[in-house]
Amino acid sequence: MITDEQWMKLALQQAEKAAENGEVPVGAVIVRNGTPIAIGYNQRESRKNALCHAEICAIEQACQQCGGWRLEDCELYVTLEPCPMCAGAAINARLKRVVYGCADPKTGSCHSVTQLFTLPYPHQPECVGGVLEQPCAALLSAFFQKQRQLRQTAVKKGIIFYASALWKENRLFEGITEALTALHTQYPLYFIGEAGREYLVCQLDFHHLQHFFSEIQSVRYTKRTPSETLRLLMKRNHLTKAVCIGADEANRIAAQTAGLPFVHAAYTAGLAKSCQARVHTAEQFPAVIQSLWEPVG
Repeated sequence: MITDEQWMKLALQQAEKAAENGEVPVGAVIVRNGTPIAIGYNQRESRKNALCHAEICAIEQACQQCGGWRLEDCELYVTLEPCPMCAGAAINARLKRVVYGCADPKTGSCHSVTQLFTLPYPHQPECVGGVLEQPCAALLSAFFQKQRQLRQTAVKKGIIFYASALWKENRLFEGITEALTALHTQYPLYFIGEAGREYLVCQLDFHHLQHFFSEIQSVRYTKRTPSETLRLLMKRNHLTKAVCIGADEANRIAAQTAGLPFVHAAYTAGLAKSCQARVHTAEQFPAVIQSLWEPVG
């Protein structure tokens, strides 16, 4: 007779697949009458779907194999204690038994944070934890340690726009739509602006650029100095390099104080004359910004 430990080893193999794909290493196996009928591993990042936990993937596959949503004679083996969503799915699928490897003190919903299986739902799966706990936990620890090392060594770059470069009432420089689209294919965009102002989005083809407007991160002006706001934005987003774009001399001084290179946006002749530096047009931005990365510490 195959033991819980042997089925958990199969789940660990699925967890290793997740790790190979850059996913948090969690694997799952569903067994019916001593036969594995479904396997799954965490695929949230690769499938861009919050629902793609290992348990959900395995349950979906098991339902297809069984030809229905009731899995009353099935057992779920998973390397990490199920979260509320996955524990709820086990209840709804009428799983007979849930066996997990290591506990999850942050979201575990079988024993750690809460105990969903003990609540008066129409079905309560039997639950066993701690099966091959050490290898399950070791796989997770090794993965997160590697991710931390990558974050520490990675050079993260970004483009920071000042509000003065994006105000609606100013006359926008030529080619802004194309320039921003080109920049966003290489670097994330960040935005320092004020509440209540109408900005660039009001004058751009939103449909054309909607794929990145949701990613522009905003910082409102506060009592901090402009250079302090710049440093805060860099720290908050773990940026090691950035280039600032603005339209006036105050922006340039703030960027210089924060130790960042600055590019002046081209506007009307009056604004251009007020800039005590070379003024760049939108189509020059990608090349100019690329040339400025190296001096940044």
